[in-house]
Amino acid sequence: MERRSWHEKPMGSPSCDASLTWNLQGLRSPGCRDPRLGSDTLVTTPPGVAEGTAMQYLILIHSNPSVIELFAGMTDEQRREAFQTYWDVESDLQASGELVESKALEEKVQRYVQRGPQAPIVTDAPLAETTEIITGFYLVDVAGEERAFEIAARFPEAATERGVRVVRVWTQADFDDAMA
Repeated sequence: MERRSWHEKPMGSPSCDASLTWNLQGLRSPGCRDPRLGSDTLVTTPPGVAEGTAMQYLILIHSNPSVIELFAGMTDEQRREAFQTYWDVESDLQASGELVESKALEEKVQRYVQRGPQAPIVTDAPLAETTEIITGFYLVDVAGEERAFEIAARFPEAATERGVRVVRVWTQADFDDAMA
C-alpha cells in the first residue's frame, strides 16, 4: 500500500525539481520543501518492515539557551555544516521511505491560545533565549523507537544538555485502549 502526501504542485513541475536544490543559505536541500513551490512526497513502509508494523514517531527540534550557545560558538563553516545536517537527514529519510513529513517552524512569533469566555485568549510565547521552543519536526514511520533514536541523534541539538525529543504517535489501538 502506498501513502502519498500531495501539496500544491507535484515533483518535477517546472518550479519544483526532484534533484537537490540550493536554498537561500547555500545549503543543499532535497527536492522541493517550500510550500509556496509545492511538493510531492511519496511515503511508503520502510524496506524490511512488514506492512502495518512500523511505528510513527515525532522528532521535535527545539531551540533553547543551550542550543543558541552551541550555534553561537560555531564558525561560519561549522554552522553551515550543522544546517546541512537537516537536509542530509531529510534526504536519507526520503530515500529510505521513512519520512512522513518535516517542517521548520517560525521561531520569533509563537503563541499560546486559551479558551476565553467569549473569544480565544492569545498570549505571546517566550522567546528561545529564555525558554525552550519547538523550531521544527520530523514525522517518521520506522520499525521501532531505536531507529527513531538513531535519527534524532544525528541532529546538532542532540549534542546539548536537553537533546532532541522523540515522541511515539498514538495509533487507533492506543485510543481504543484509552477509551476502554
